[in-house]
Amino acid sequence: MRIVKAEEMAAIDHDTIHKIGIPGSALMERAGQAVFASILKHFGSVKGKRFLVLCGPGNNGGDGFVIARYLCEAEAEVVCLSMKEVEALRGDAQLYASVFQKLYGHLRISTDLEQVKHYLDETEYVVDALFGNGLDRSLKSPYAEIVEFINERLNSLKVVAVDLPSGLASDSGQILGQAPYCQLTVTIGLPKWGLYLEPGRSLAGKVEVVDIGFPKSLSEDPDKKSLIVDKKLAASLLPTRAKNAYKGTFGTVWVIGGSNYYLGCPLLSSQAALHSGAGLVLLAAPSSLCRQIGAYYPEVMRCPLEDEGFLNEHDLEHFPWLNKEKDELKSAACPWPSPKAVCLGPGLGRKDDTTEAVRILIKECSVPMVIDADALYHLSKIEAIEKIDLQQKCVLTSHLGELSRLLHINSAELQKNFPYYARLCAQKYNCTVVAKGSPTLISDGQRCWLNGSGCSVLAQGGSGDVLAGLIAGLLAQGIDLFEAAVLGAYWHGAAGDKAFIEHSDRGIIASEISNLIPGVCQDFINVLGNK
Repeated sequence: MRIVKAEEMAAIDHDTIHKIGIPGSALMERAGQAVFASILKHFGSVKGKRFLVLCGPGNNGGDGFVIARYLCEAEAEVVCLSMKEVEALRGDAQLYASVFQKLYGHLRISTDLEQVKHYLDETEYVVDALFGNGLDRSLKSPYAEIVEFINERLNSLKVVAVDLPSGLASDSGQILGQAPYCQLTVTIGLPKWGLYLEPGRSLAGKVEVVDIGFPKSLSEDPDKKSLIVDKKLAASLLPTRAKNAYKGTFGTVWVIGGSNYYLGCPLLSSQAALHSGAGLVLLAAPSSLCRQIGAYYPEVMRCPLEDEGFLNEHDLEHFPWLNKEKDELKSAACPWPSPKAVCLGPGLGRKDDTTEAVRILIKECSVPMVIDADALYHLSKIEAIEKIDLQQKCVLTSHLGELSRLLHINSAELQKNFPYYARLCAQKYNCTVVAKGSPTLISDGQRCWLNGSGCSVLAQGGSGDVLAGLIAGLLAQGIDLFEAAVLGAYWHGAAGDKAFIEHSDRGIIASEISNLIPGVCQDFINVLGNK
């Protein structure tokens, strides 16, 4: 599903009314009816329940008048509070305020804060229809105080926001002074970025998107620049597997990582690459680490490197598949198959000598590469010295701190416009970026898609190593760079969701998340209708 900015949603609304000819009043009626239906769906019968519907001065308030009417018809006890006199309202909002007043005669009009407090103390449910899409300034009096009063009573109130919680920035998810914490947000037409980016994501509660009849010719984006990735979209990216295939068909992944301090990271990446469906996985790591893994990971081939505890330039002798001049780097006889994809970085460590090895690997490797963890640290050191062009052959899997280092921008600033900076990083390095967070974003510099899976189960050491290996495994199977990143991110998040459903939100370790990857694959196959 497409996800939009405020100006994009406003343009769709405008063109629907003024170019297509669907009346704004019809859209407002459908919006109010849809929100009412969502209230019934989530809270059950409203008969006899007490509702306070707060109606702002614009079209969001107009939706509120329609919702109040439907609640009254369903025999709820309704206080509909308008922030303006009916005569001072405009357009469709005035129309529906007048309709409510004629039908029920008890439209309250007040901005008196003591009166609002009284109404809040007497109600069970609040419908926040003060402000919706496009708010670009901090809430001022009396709206800021009203929202503050709501938040002071969260233990006794259930709050439903219409389109967005009032005071939430539509594009960034930042709080504009004050914004209410909601149990449910019913957003109109299409999802807005601010509902999925923190802190808006935590404010919005359950988000439900309702269709009110915007034409597909206006609401769909043929370029697919901004989408929310759901299970159906992710499943459509799953690579096919021929019945007459053999292990070489599905590619070989080289995982290059590990050091004295981080033994488990590259093992988790190797395991996830195998679970992704890759045909072969080889771990290139210090020899002491390679000796330890045989009993635990018999499926993983091993390329022992010099046992200095970290990767250095001399270790590249073991990689004759690098595109180097013969007289520049000696190539040893190699008993291992060449990679179709490389996962570089899990547990690599931050030794200075490793930086040059990373620089050569990134520059000379001709197959797709996932650059993760400590390799991102070395990439930032290299970038400080020379311009880097990854030539659309790499996926960077970076959390907020790593993204901050790569862009030389502090984390707080990044969070204010996460999609913009994800795109910027992809453009700067000419690659695909998986910007890990809550939520995770995937960008190739033009497109920026929001991953729709994942939960707090993933917030633990080793989880990122699983993601890196999963994406590398998909790349080895020949999937496009961006699509492998999208599918890998969703698949990884869905494994976390599966762990939460089957077990708990705590106590699950990274290897157990990896073990759930095949089960998620079966869920994809079920969605596709294949057996």
